Amino acid sequence: MGNRYSKNISLYFAYALFYSLVFDRAIFILYLTDTGFSNAQIGVLQSVLFFSSFALELPTGILGDSIGRKWSVFWGLICMMLHYSGMVAFSSFAAFVLIFFLLGAGFAFISGANKSLLYDSLKECGRENEYLRVNSRINTISAVALGVAMVAGGYIKSVSWTLVYASAVVSTGFAAVCVFLMYENREEQLSHASDAETSSMSSTLTELKQFFSSSLGVKLLWLFVAFGLFEAISTPFFIMNQKLLSHYNLTAAEIGMAFAAIQIFSGVSYLASTKINDLLSYEKISFIALISSGLLVMTTYAGNLYLSLAVFCYIAVVPEIFFVITETHVQHQIPSRTRASIMSSWSFIQTFFISVSYILIGKLMDVLGVVNAMSLYGLLAVIPIGMFIYYFRNHHSYNTTRT
Repeated sequence: MGNRYSKNISLYFAYALFYSLVFDRAIFILYLTDTGFSNAQIGVLQSVLFFSSFALELPTGILGDSIGRKWSVFWGLICMMLHYSGMVAFSSFAAFVLIFFLLGAGFAFISGANKSLLYDSLKECGRENEYLRVNSRINTISAVALGVAMVAGGYIKSVSWTLVYASAVVSTGFAAVCVFLMYENREEQLSHASDAETSSMSSTLTELKQFFSSSLGVKLLWLFVAFGLFEAISTPFFIMNQKLLSHYNLTAAEIGMAFAAIQIFSGVSYLASTKINDLLSYEKISFIALISSGLLVMTTYAGNLYLSLAVFCYIAVVPEIFFVITETHVQHQIPSRTRASIMSSWSFIQTFFISVSYILIGKLMDVLGVVNAMSLYGLLAVIPIGMFIYYFRNHHSYNTTRT
């Protein structure tokens, strides 16, 4: 069986490359503005995107464990292709609400299922201990491809918006072909998996509830909340740097180039995750990432452009490395039978906290100003630090997984 799954690894690299060629990532707001939508309408569309992804995260995770991760990812890509096609096919606001709902649904179908498919493919080949190394390389390819696509999208836009979204449809279509060619047999996997033998539940949903009722499930649920709070600080801080850099009078083109360059640099840095994981325990990695990120975010209060750029670069790199190491830490502990559902549960928690955080940082910017609001976010890092302390102090009976 391992030989049939080994081709999945190569196909997954190709899928990740094509999936990451999102040519409108840095300019889609400009397109919505050119289409005639107001800022309020654009805000509603973003809310629809987050809501659909949030609402469908758990159902699609359960579906992925039931029908197969391959098909969950495949139909997610189809939803994304429909979104890109709809961006140029329609112009009414009502149609765009549906288009952005489809994009959120696509993200939900893919989230959890794609990495579960990768991990279990490696596991079927007896290579699960290589997950961090393989996943780091995939993330590097994805980040560099996205950075290139962000720059290319601006040039393609000078020809036409239709060509931008046609290019996105084609690249996503290639990603879908790669996934379609992957091999997965859920019944075959579960027939010889130890977790399938020990589980007394027949329903995926019931098994998911059973997992989170177990001591291991409660432990990981606490980790998901703690890490979700950290992501709720680092992710909005990274994205809202558009506002901070604009505060320093950088042009839109300069901001776009800065994001693309840092995206590529961040991608290359993923390769260091394996060495970091070999040198340090997960506990040390966690506190270094949390404390350093919080302190550096607070330094933006100095109001210095070059210091802010340095912090921006750091936040683009360290939390991402921390994430791939944390993901590996989790993947090694969860059962294959409900892997996609558990990973989707984690994404569900992260999406909720990030959504709330965007609202909070927006309000803080209105009240305190851009610089003060951004620096204040560093203080909020105390919350996930406290939760990680509790996590490690109360669950040392479990051995930290190392790769």
